[in-house]
Amino acid sequence: MIANIGLIRKLLIFFIALSCSIPLIAQKNQYFVKLNGDTIRGRLNITTQDDNSLKMRFRTEDREKLTIIPQLTQHVYHSDNIQYGSVPYRNRRLFMEIVHEGSLSVYNYTRFDTNVGRMVSSKILVRGTNAIEIGRIGFRKSVSGFLEGCPKLQQQINSKEYRSSDLVAIAEAYENCVQESTGPQLEASTKLNDFQGEIKNTNGLQGKKEILEILKDMQRRVALNEEIPDYLWKALLGSLGHAPELKSKAEKIQKEL
Repeated sequence: MIANIGLIRKLLIFFIALSCSIPLIAQKNQYFVKLNGDTIRGRLNITTQDDNSLKMRFRTEDREKLTIIPQLTQHVYHSDNIQYGSVPYRNRRLFMEIVHEGSLSVYNYTRFDTNVGRMVSSKILVRGTNAIEIGRIGFRKSVSGFLEGCPKLQQQINSKEYRSSDLVAIAEAYENCVQESTGPQLEASTKLNDFQGEIKNTNGLQGKKEILEILKDMQRRVALNEEIPDYLWKALLGSLGHAPELKSKAEKIQKEL
């Protein structure tokens, strides 16, 4: 009997210690990152604000109580699997759970709906500072119009290859589209930029100011994803007629682009 009491006591101590350690373990991964990159660790408590959006309250490791402001925050880490981002939406910034981040990001928008008396959630697509809420009604029209510059992906959405449940797959396809379209653009910009630097560093080059102006115009057109017109190439090569080595490099860049 005494042995059983001793065993029970040991088990009781073990479970008390375990229950006390669980919040500490969970707390280790709770922190938020400010816009300036500072990381604040502590314990997170999520509530709702007066406008029914998520509100982040935080107790730091020094036991200081804070309310985390979306406008001053990059990310909030609740756990290894749950993170929140500060998302531009309807002329303000709100905390939303991160589903996917990239050129096109997907978030869970959770808030308290007073009409149904409970928390509700919907998906938000964000591209740059533009955001749209996704619903089943009008899904294809709203999403397709949001993905300008990727006609193949727009066609796939309109032909029902993607549905409202495929937002992460759509975001990944959009990322591939952006990389494919900006790859040549980035290469052209890099080559022109390197050549521009070489022109700047060439001492005594006749007509240097005009040559740099031509290259600047070329860079502007590349940034707008426009083709560089022939008259600009002719002007550049003509300006380099007295510098055969540089002219040869410019002709090589023209062929490569």
